Amino acid sequence: MSSSDGRLRRCATRGGVAVEFALVVTLFVGAVLATIDLSRWIFAIVSAGEAARVVARQAAVCSPEAAATLQSRSAPWLDGVQGGTLAIHYLPAGCTAQQAGTTPACAAVQVTLRGYSAPGGLWLLDSLPVPPALAYLTRESLDSADNASNCY
Repeated sequence: MSSSDGRLRRCATRGGVAVEFALVVTLFVGAVLATIDLSRWIFAIVSAGEAARVVARQAAVCSPEAAATLQSRSAPWLDGVQGGTLAIHYLPAGCTAQQAGTTPACAAVQVTLRGYSAPGGLWLLDSLPVPPALAYLTRESLDSADNASNCY
């Protein structure tokens, strides 16, 4: 075996190691970025669920007449999500704060947050659908006169 054959083998080996390194690093960086993106997606889902829960908790102690005010004041609770439509529904439909004649009193409140996304958008998982956040609570107090500063 001549010395030139040994040099050729070492050069071929070095080239193979460089190719393997490039492939492994590319896959590793892609996996890390996908993990970060998936974590941001999960964070947006959890944040939306928490925001819906907080708004539902607030709406549970307020009268149905305060729903529009609660929707407009909900921005601080939506910090972890971007965009979205918040809907507050008192159940049964058409209920009032106090039972009046044949109109039933509200027994529960349902808050839904749809169409939101992760703040700043997602890099790799942008097409991954984000489920709506839903919170359902039974009513605690139908009289918002005592906590007017929280409801109106």
